[in-house]
Amino acid sequence: MTGFLSPDAIEQIWWLAWTAYALPHAHNVFLAQWQNYPAGENFGVNGSMLTLGVLLMPITKLFGPVVTWNVALRLAVALSASSMCLVLRRWTTWWPAAFVGGLLYGFSGYAAYYGNALLFLIFVPLPPVIFLLLHEILVRQRWRPGRTGALLGAVCVVQFFIWVEILASTLLMGAIAVALFVAVSRHDLVKRWRYAVTAFAYSLCVGCLLLFLPLLYTLAGPQSIKGAPLSQGSLTLYPSDLLGAIVPSSQWLSTTRLAAIANQRFVFATALYIGIPLVVALVLFAVFLRKRRAILFAGTMALIAFVLSLGPRLWVDGRETPVRLPFVILLHLPDGASFAPVRFSLFTALFAAVMFAVGLDEFWQRLRRSSRPAWLSSRWRIVAAAGASAALAVAVVFPLVPRHTQPTSPTNVPSFFTSAAVDAIPPGSVVLAYPYPDFSNASVFFPPSHKIMLDQAVAGMRFKLIGGYGWFPSPTGLHGTVSPSVLRPKSVQATLDAAYQGATSRETQLSKNKATADLRVFLRRYGVQTVVALPEGAQPATAISYISAAIGSPVESGGVTVWLHVKRRLLENPVQVVPVTGGSGAALPQLRTNVVRPAPGARLSGTTALDAIAEDDYSQVTKVEFYLTGLSQHDSLIGTGRSTIVGWIAPWNTTGVPNGKYTLQSVAYDAVGRSSHSNGVTVIVKN
Repeated sequence: MTGFLSPDAIEQIWWLAWTAYALPHAHNVFLAQWQNYPAGENFGVNGSMLTLGVLLMPITKLFGPVVTWNVALRLAVALSASSMCLVLRRWTTWWPAAFVGGLLYGFSGYAAYYGNALLFLIFVPLPPVIFLLLHEILVRQRWRPGRTGALLGAVCVVQFFIWVEILASTLLMGAIAVALFVAVSRHDLVKRWRYAVTAFAYSLCVGCLLLFLPLLYTLAGPQSIKGAPLSQGSLTLYPSDLLGAIVPSSQWLSTTRLAAIANQRFVFATALYIGIPLVVALVLFAVFLRKRRAILFAGTMALIAFVLSLGPRLWVDGRETPVRLPFVILLHLPDGASFAPVRFSLFTALFAAVMFAVGLDEFWQRLRRSSRPAWLSSRWRIVAAAGASAALAVAVVFPLVPRHTQPTSPTNVPSFFTSAAVDAIPPGSVVLAYPYPDFSNASVFFPPSHKIMLDQAVAGMRFKLIGGYGWFPSPTGLHGTVSPSVLRPKSVQATLDAAYQGATSRETQLSKNKATADLRVFLRRYGVQTVVALPEGAQPATAISYISAAIGSPVESGGVTVWLHVKRRLLENPVQVVPVTGGSGAALPQLRTNVVRPAPGARLSGTTALDAIAEDDYSQVTKVEFYLTGLSQHDSLIGTGRSTIVGWIAPWNTTGVPNGKYTLQSVAYDAVGRSSHSNGVTVIVKN
C-alpha cells in the first residue's frame, strides 16, 4: 500500500471498505457496528470519508479497499492541484500562472507532511471552490444568487462527509475573508447586500437541510464525544514554529544540518514549509504590485492563516516564548480545541498560491507589454517574458519538490482473509482477535496492533470485530480516547495484551482457572462465533494456549490460528472451573509513571502543558496527578491529568507560584487502589 501502515491508515482503509459494504446492505452508515462491537463507532468524529467511500465504491468492489486507498492518495493531490488551477483562472489570464498556483497548493508542504497516512486531510479540492463561490457572492455577482448559494451549501455538505475539521476551518477562514472584504469595501455594500443575503440564505437552507441529521448524529448520537477529542492542553504538544515556513526537513533535503534542525526542533511545523524563494517572491509582489487588490487580499489572508497555524503561543527555533497569539481566541469557541493549529498551514498554502499565481500573471503581462528593450520584436518580447516568468516559477517551485517518492508498505494480509477459507466465518458474526485491537497495549517496544482491522476490510467486512481504533467517548464523558471501552470481564483484554507484550497479566497470576472462566463468559456474553489469532507480538503461543483452554483445539489456516463454531463448542464442551481460594496480591505488576514534559531543567512561563505516562500492564490506571515541591510549595497539587493519545495531560499556570527552582512529580493511581510516584523533574519557573 502507499504510505505508512499506521493505525491511522488502517482505520481509513477500513472506512472506505465500510462504506462500500454498508450502503449495498442497507446498514446504518453513520454508526459502524462492525468495529468496536457491540457499541460501534460514530462516523462524524472519525474521519469516515463517506464521500470518498461512495465515489470510489466501484474500485473497492472490484479491487479491494487497499487499491482504493492507493488511488485515493494519488487523486487527492492531483484533484486538489487541478481544482486550484481551474479556480485561479478567474483571476489570471495566462494559464501557466494558474497551473503553477495549482502545483503550489496541491503539492504543498502541508500535502507532503500529511500525505503518507491522513487521506482525509490532503483530499482538499473543495476549499478553493468554496472561496471561489464566496467571491462570486460578494464581488462578481453574475450568477443567479439562489443557484450560487445552493451550490455553496452543497459543496460544504460534500466537504463535511470528507472531514468535518477541514470544513470548519474553511468556514472560519471564509468568515475572516468576508469580514476583511466588508471592512475594505464597506462603501460598496449598498449595491451588493441584496444579492449576498439571498445567496447566503439559500446556502444556509441547503446546508441545514442536508446536514441536520448527520450533525445531530455526530454531536449527540451513539458513541459521540462531548467536547473536542483532544483537550486544550494537548494542542500545545504539537507546536508550530516560526521557522517552519523557511527551514526544510528531510522530506525536502538529504541529511544536512538544516534538515536535522527541522526534524528535531519543530517536526510538526514542517507542514508550514513554503520555502525562502516563495516568501521572497510574495513580499516583492506585495510591494511592487500592491495596486492589484487580489494580491493584497490574498497576501493578507495568507498572513492570517500563517499566524493561526503558529498556535496559541509563539515558538521560535523549537523554543516556546511568552508571546500569545490570536489562536487563543479559538480555544474559547465551542469545540475550538478541535482545531489543530498546524493544519491552518493548508490555507497558508492556498492563499500563497493565489497570491503567487496572480502576481506571476501580472509579471508576465507587464513584461509582455513592455517596450524595452526597443530592439526586440513583439514576438521575441513574448518569448522573453515567458522565459523570465518560467524561470521565476521554477525558482519558487523547485525547493518544494520532495527529495524522494512516497513510501510504500507491505500489507502482509494472511491468505486466510483473501481466500475461500474466510467463508468458514459466518457472515455478520462476531470475531474476537489476538492481538486485541486497542491502543492500551502500545509501548515503545510493542506498537498498537490494529492489523486485524485491515484483514477485516480486505475480507469484505465479512465479520464484526470486538475492539478497534478511532475516537471513542472517554470514561469521564469529556473529550475522547483512542481506545474503546474495556468489555467485561476485563481480564480477557488484559490477558491478550499480556501475551502481546510478553508479560503476565494480574488475572493470570492470581488464577489461571478464573482467566479461562472469564474468557468463556466473555465469548457467551458477546455472541462470539470465531476467534482468530495472528502470529504477532511477543508470545502468540501464550494467547493460543489461553484460548484453547477455554474453547478447545484450533486449526491452522492461511497463516492464522482459528477457532470456529465457538458458540456450539462452548455448549458441547463445558469446562469445570475449580475456584481458587486464598492467594496473594504480591505478584501484581508494578505501577509505573514518569513525567515526559516538561524536560528536566526546562524554563517555564505562563501556562504550560504537563504530560506524564502511566502504566501497570493490565490493571487500569484511573488517575494521574501532578505535584510540585520547592520554595513555598511542598507536595502541592497543581493539576489532574486527562487521558489522551500522548499521555496524561494537565495545564498548569506557572504564574501561581514565585519564580525559582522546583521539583515536579507525577502520581498515578490504578483500579486496585495502588499509587506510584515518578522520579522528580527539576524545572525553573521564570515569569
